[in-house]
Amino acid sequence: YDTVTFSGTATFAPTSTFNYAGSGVIPQIVSNLPYGGLGIFGSSTKTFPASVTVKGNFTAGATADFTTNNTNFIYDAGSPLLPTQLVAATTYNDLTLTGARAGTTIRLGNGVSNNIIKIKGVFTVTATGYNQVNDQFNTVDFISSGPQTIPGFWYGFITNSGSGPRTWDNLGSTNTAHVISCKS
Repeated sequence: YDTVTFSGTATFAPTSTFNYAGSGVIPQIVSNLPYGGLGIFGSSTKTFPASVTVKGNFTAGATADFTTNNTNFIYDAGSPLLPTQLVAATTYNDLTLTGARAGTTIRLGNGVSNNIIKIKGVFTVTATGYNQVNDQFNTVDFISSGPQTIPGFWYGFITNSGSGPRTWDNLGSTNTAHVISCKS
């Protein structure tokens, strides 16, 4: 069991990585810090704060599900800016992409293999100046039984496996002639 304790303000470079990788019965508490890179792995239970800010890349193990604590994952621009910020292919409650990007790229998933990003709550895109990437590998699945707004962004594919109503907000673009799949 490891504990990280410090006083003052934490500042991590976007190229740094902080991993929570505990396995076993001892739970891990994810601290409310402005992370550079963040990795969530291992079989131990993870407890998340109301929001987690990542200024670098976020990677998550295959069983990661971030909907139980209603956590908002915030991908913010770091300093220095990464050329490409990777948004982990996992299940989010709320997902926010923010910050002035100065021509850098926000990539949903890893960009080299098929990825599914599931969103149960709110997907917010307030990032500015980012590079839009024609990415055929990502699928964003809106999974809520309640209403969800689909923000303007560059999507590979969009699916709706949830049963709630959807609203288009400033429609972005999809990779393949707006292929949108909805639960029947």
